[in-house]
Amino acid sequence: MGNAAAEIVELMPLPITPPDVTFTQWEAVNCLKFSKHHSSLCWPGIYVWAWFPQSPSPILQLTAPPKEIIYIGEAKIPLWKRMGQFARSFAKPSSQHSGGGRCGKEFRDRQGELYASWFPLQPKKALPDFCKRDIHHWSRPFLHFVERTLIWHYVRQHGSKPFGNRT
Repeated sequence: MGNAAAEIVELMPLPITPPDVTFTQWEAVNCLKFSKHHSSLCWPGIYVWAWFPQSPSPILQLTAPPKEIIYIGEAKIPLWKRMGQFARSFAKPSSQHSGGGRCGKEFRDRQGELYASWFPLQPKKALPDFCKRDIHHWSRPFLHFVERTLIWHYVRQHGSKPFGNRT
C-alpha cells in the first residue's frame, strides 16, 4: 500500500510556476560576447536573430514579432553555446548551426546589422533540488512551447516563417 501512495505522489503536478516570458533588449552581435560569464546566457532558453537596417525598438514582444526576424531558435543547452554556434555559422558557414549558415549566406552582404534577443529560462526564485539536477529535461516542454508560440505569432503577422526557420 505504501508503494502505491508513493507512485500517486510522483504523478502529481510539479509545483513549478511558468515564468514570465520577457526577452532581452536587442543587442548588435558585434557588441555581444557569447560567454558563460554573461549570467543570462548560462541557461537554456529561446533566442531570436534579426537583420535590421537601423537600430530596432528596444524590446522584442512575444505577440508582436518584427518582420526583420530571420531566425527563432530553442537552446536546450546554455544559450551562450547555441547562440555562439549560430553567430560563427552566420559569419562562416559550418556544420555547427545550419540555420546560421543559411541566414549568413542570405543576409551577410546586405545593408544592415545582425541583432539578437533572448529569453533565458532563469528562475527568479530558488528551484526545488530535483529541478536543479535536471533543468534541461524539465524545461524543454516549456521552451518548445515558447519557441512555437513566437513562430506562430510571426506567421500570423507576416504570412510565413522567418527565413532561417523555413526548412
